[in-house]
Amino acid sequence: MLLVHDVRPTTQDIDGWIVPENHIERHIRAVGVTLGDEHWLNEQALMYFPDQHPGKGDFTPFHDYGHLSVQVADERTMFAMKANVLRNPQDRRYFQYLAEILNIRTVEDALIVIGRYYRELTPGKSPPLRECWMRSIRAIADIAQQDATLAGAYQWAIGQFLDDFRSAAPAQRSELIAEAPAVTDGRLAALPAGIVDALCDETGTKRPEWLSRIGVRSPRPFFVMRPEGDCTVDFAFTQMLYSPPWFFSRDVFVPGNYLVRA
Repeated sequence: MLLVHDVRPTTQDIDGWIVPENHIERHIRAVGVTLGDEHWLNEQALMYFPDQHPGKGDFTPFHDYGHLSVQVADERTMFAMKANVLRNPQDRRYFQYLAEILNIRTVEDALIVIGRYYRELTPGKSPPLRECWMRSIRAIADIAQQDATLAGAYQWAIGQFLDDFRSAAPAQRSELIAEAPAVTDGRLAALPAGIVDALCDETGTKRPEWLSRIGVRSPRPFFVMRPEGDCTVDFAFTQMLYSPPWFFSRDVFVPGNYLVRA
């Protein structure tokens, strides 16, 4: 994601598939001693590699140094691997990014790609891994249904704040966001943090100190808007795909046009 797609500036370590490992292991250890990090290059991600595809996925050459060849997983392989973990907001951000590249719009679209690489996720069957992944999406949909009970209680105030901020002079904008929101619910702290982050980008306003200091993130996935009827699996999945980055990175999910005012 760093080398090919440039979606992050740095990485804590390099996860890879080292072949042949016995020829390079001592060199990896030597570099680790210099860096002070014995795990700087490791194969921990192998547990997530595709189980049914030749070569554990589709890889393309990145650079050949003569004595060392570096290959990278293509977008479909990476999407399948990220869908298989979705451990944290960063993984979900990559999942969203790759889904956009691959034009994936529904749960079934995702399963078709994932089924190419993971034997137990082949579309049309219901073995454990497929059901496990679907259960995780259903669980998120259930969370969205619970969050729907909050809807409407604060949306009017948010709309008023958006209008006030956008119509204010630059100095007044800074005053409006100088203090962190005084709420105890982590979800309702992460939502205004995302709004402020987005508005600062939109207007060129300097971000308040509290935004970087707190690093506000919802304690669990937070779905802000309620659909018509029940919160289905496809609704939750679509919200995960299209929620803007200021919210998505905080585990808050809103429609793509959430900040648009009529």
